[in-house]
Amino acid sequence: MTLRQAQGSPRTALQMNLTIIAGLGNPGERYQETRHNVGFLAVEALAQRWSLSWKRGRFESVAARGGYKDWECLLVKPQIFMNRSGECLAPFLQFYKASLSDLIVLHDDLDLPLGRLKIQWGGGDAGHRGIRSLIDALNSQDFIRFRLGIGRPSKGIDPVEYVLKPWERSEKSELSQMIGKSVEALECLLEEGVEVAMNRYHGPQI
Repeated sequence: MTLRQAQGSPRTALQMNLTIIAGLGNPGERYQETRHNVGFLAVEALAQRWSLSWKRGRFESVAARGGYKDWECLLVKPQIFMNRSGECLAPFLQFYKASLSDLIVLHDDLDLPLGRLKIQWGGGDAGHRGIRSLIDALNSQDFIRFRLGIGRPSKGIDPVEYVLKPWERSEKSELSQMIGKSVEALECLLEEGVEVAMNRYHGPQI
């Protein structure tokens, strides 16, 4: 099995230690079907594909732990508000003695059209408060993100209001396809590395 690249570089394949896969969102029924919670939808789809069960986790979270082929993964949904995500996820890395290269974060992205997936290692928060919280808590930008496109609102609609609204029925097909692609891309990343996943899954997916 290929081990970690030189320190400070993104993984080329999953390490033998625990990998933390976190979906960002807001807790509670009120936010369950909103655009801001697409990260939750992605990790829920992953847990279903891997036949994992959700349980109350550490550090104000729900979590699902299990193996994918030869690798051990911990899926996490923080149960604190999006803009405090780092307060949940940073302690997970400390508790499990995990490095930044053991962390993969899935989240919504206004700057990508609905249905578009982009895998990114490092970079700023681009105005995303959940990512900003995580960068602040980790004191680093060097982790892998799966940016899940939700598109921008029509002119005159506040982006904050837009992300907290439920999906339109007309968007559900594109949403479902994007979630499916994100699950496939994540499995590809674990097995073949981040560069292969980027090359295979960037660009229009629908």
